[in-house]
Amino acid sequence: MGDRIDNDVAPAKAAGMRTAYIQRGPWGWIHRDRPEVAELSDWKIRNRNTLPESVAAENN
Repeated sequence: MGDRIDNDVAPAKAAGMRTAYIQRGPWGWIHRDRPEVAELSDWKIRNRNTLPESVAAENN
């Protein structure tokens, strides 16, 4: 989970991990419209507290 595509999401995806892009803070807003967000993120969230709910919804 991270708000930067280059430092957080892309390296995690390259390592084979599931990824969550969190749109918060300055980098979250700067990167929000980049195509890589949709390509590399399994989940796009605005609040990290919603990640468990998002994962659970996908697994049901």
